[in-house]
Amino acid sequence: MQDSEIILIGGAAGLPKDIIDLLEELFTQVLDGRNSQVASGVADILGRPARDFGVYARDAAACGTWRV
Repeated sequence: MQDSEIILIGGAAGLPKDIIDLLEELFTQVLDGRNSQVASGVADILGRPARDFGVYARDAAACGTWRV
């Protein structure tokens, strides 16, 4: 998506300029591919491999973590 498309689509949707600017930054800077490499930060910090989020969520739900 080009910068001009983000501005046009956001404007047509009635988004405020600050939100359009945020989306433009997101799509042109954050999601430009520089963050596509997998790193070992989680394993380095925890001292174990990262867990699949689905497994974590099932375990947490089974323990009543999110019981209201």
